[in-house]
Amino acid sequence: MPRTANEIVNQADKLAMRFEEHEPDAANFKEGDALRHVRQAFQRRAASERELGDAVRVARDARHSWAAIGSMLGTSGEAARQRYGSPPATRGTSEKIGSAEIEFHREVLAGTAALKKKGYDPIRFLEMVHESNGRAAAKRLLRDARASDGFTTLWEMHMLEMSVEAMALLPWYSPLFDPEELATAQKRLIDYGFDLSLYLARAAATPPVWAQ
Repeated sequence: MPRTANEIVNQADKLAMRFEEHEPDAANFKEGDALRHVRQAFQRRAASERELGDAVRVARDARHSWAAIGSMLGTSGEAARQRYGSPPATRGTSEKIGSAEIEFHREVLAGTAALKKKGYDPIRFLEMVHESNGRAAAKRLLRDARASDGFTTLWEMHMLEMSVEAMALLPWYSPLFDPEELATAQKRLIDYGFDLSLYLARAAATPPVWAQ
């Protein structure tokens, strides 16, 4: 019986394939219908596990402890870690991406706080960030063919270096984004007259400690 989120999802996919390939005898239509309900219930459970796993990941990115997460799940922190934490085999390979995602989220929040002090409160963007996290909010903006109102406001304030488009192109954050998203960020900045080469050169001269 699968226990982890990945095991449940994989098992649901396998069951779906078996049901699609199976053709029951006419005499067994009733039994086939009952099994189909089992399959559908299992797929719903898999979808719920995906959603719960994503929620746990966001909570961990926000620095919540396994104990706190476990209390929300009605279990212990160790049990929550064993079920939803990264497997040991993949933990090392994903560590860099995980650290960059956390730092990106922190920098997004720090940037919005700085903008508020300058008289601009990016309310809608903050709502997007709190719905998921900084990376997800940035991806959403970069998948839109049109520049956001917030981007235009930063251009008017001569502060495009504070945009997620500029942040995404920093070498320590760029692995968080797809090539298409990075291309959109680059084109958008250049189209608005931003000196991207100078910005990246200055940033490269003083990389954050965690990225060194």
